[in-house]
Amino acid sequence: MKAIVDLTKEEYEQLSSITKHLQEVVTSTGKAPFETFERRSGYAHYTFSGKLADSFVEALGRMPTPTEVIILADNGFSHFGASCTLSPNGTFSGRVNTD
Repeated sequence: MKAIVDLTKEEYEQLSSITKHLQEVVTSTGKAPFETFERRSGYAHYTFSGKLADSFVEALGRMPTPTEVIILADNGFSHFGASCTLSPNGTFSGRVNTD
């Protein structure tokens, strides 16, 4: 995922729309998106890992994309680049650059 400073206006609007939709799903279901979630700080970054909650996947109607997992883990997309791997069983891991 690109750094926020590298996004075009269209990319920014698309990510804003995705973020709003994910927040609506979480709010409407009252369920946390993650069954487990761990965040580890590092120098100018943090790593994260966990497992998606089945109830969230069901409420979303599909498995989220890795970009959507980053948005959920980072509570948005205001960072300096990120990556995520997502397995079909809902486990994920990633990294967000904070500087």
